[in-house]
Amino acid sequence: MAYLLALLAAFCFSAQGAFMVSFYRKMDPSSAATYRAVTLIFLTSPIFLFVSKQEWEIFLPNLWILFVAGIVASGSAILTAYINRFLPVAIASTYTTVINIIFSTLIGIQFLSDKLSLVQGMVLLVLMVLFLDLGRHAANKKVVSGHQYNYTLGISLAVVDSLIAASAFAILTHASRESSPLLTAYFWELAIALALAAAALSRVALGRGQSLQKIPIKEFLKIGLAASPTPIAIVAITYAVTMESLGIVMAISGTSMVFLIFWGKWLYNEHLHRRQIISILLIFGCLVLLKLSESS
Repeated sequence: MAYLLALLAAFCFSAQGAFMVSFYRKMDPSSAATYRAVTLIFLTSPIFLFVSKQEWEIFLPNLWILFVAGIVASGSAILTAYINRFLPVAIASTYTTVINIIFSTLIGIQFLSDKLSLVQGMVLLVLMVLFLDLGRHAANKKVVSGHQYNYTLGISLAVVDSLIAASAFAILTHASRESSPLLTAYFWELAIALALAAAALSRVALGRGQSLQKIPIKEFLKIGLAASPTPIAIVAITYAVTMESLGIVMAISGTSMVFLIFWGKWLYNEHLHRRQIISILLIFGCLVLLKLSESS
């Protein structure tokens, strides 16, 4: 079940990521990330219909750690917005995915008591190589659909982003295992929205421009529509990490870049090569091997 949930999360994360790229590229990225986070507060609110009183009682002592995670994750949300301005969709996903797997695995073993067999570790290494190969051939280093990329800056930001995201997901994993995954999912998004809003207000206080780029309500609703797959993804991931180690869940959810390649081709005319198709087939073969190696 953890594998299916992680794959569902991967698909939904890739969908919202691809849909949000157009907003990141045409708007102030910090504003776009903040508006996205605000829409998610409303989109995830139906979660409360499925939460019992007992889950609330277990969750409340862990509320503070979710706000810590939100502050950490807000940095990742802003960086993701900027990265997608400087890199093609699939290549941006490649670097963040691979480094996420590395650090999520190490953090999980060191701080979350996760265990990894030798076979699983070897499969994860193969997966990371395949992800890198997939991203390397994701797009040519030239203007795609009239957009100019900056690879040096984009990759540098992707490295920092992946470190922040791995730390945030480790906190999320701890909260999900100790309390209610549903409440964890909601307050994770709420904390991110509050942290991003605070960052926007601080720009005004420090005299560094306007807090948020002003947009019509219609544009705000479009952002909400683009972000709408996220609640499914975050609920799926919070349940998945209660059943499987963080590193493996991050590796499986890393297949979002496979879906992103197809989104990128469809939405942004980013080319799909024969070698990518081979890598995609090998990646899913590794996922099957990862599942079969659970008892190793």
